[in-house]
Amino acid sequence: AFDSSNNLYIGDEGNNRIRQVTLTPGAALSATSLSFGDQLVNTTSIPLTVTLSSAGALPLAISSITPYGDFTESDNCPLSPATLNPGSTCTINVYFHPTVLGPAVGTISISDNASDISQTRLPSSSSAALLQKPGTSAYSPAWLSPRHAW
Repeated sequence: AFDSSNNLYIGDEGNNRIRQVTLTPGAALSATSLSFGDQLVNTTSIPLTVTLSSAGALPLAISSITPYGDFTESDNCPLSPATLNPGSTCTINVYFHPTVLGPAVGTISISDNASDISQTRLPSSSSAALLQKPGTSAYSPAWLSPRHAW
């Protein structure tokens, strides 16, 4: 049975007790990190997609989805006061847009009401490669490391 605060109570016949079951929202991501590989400076990558699931017994209220570093995002996730119902999902598309040459690390931070994870972080990393030598019109490797492109 539920009370007016949506607390669930079940009868434990073996112990002659009524037990309260705490229902909470939960959040789960389809990936724990993203790696974009190499990307030309001042260009935007194709998106890498992550699914956010409402994995708890109560609706997930998402207050913000915030990218940090040279990363941006677009999503179809409902922001509070709207909620993501239990068992439902939404999609977050993450893009890499390097502004300087070299490795890049960033984070997508998801703030929500999940009791186990108040803020979910999705680490993202990549490398920016400058493929055109200054003063030339021919493309050639400007520099190369194991994570950089030609």
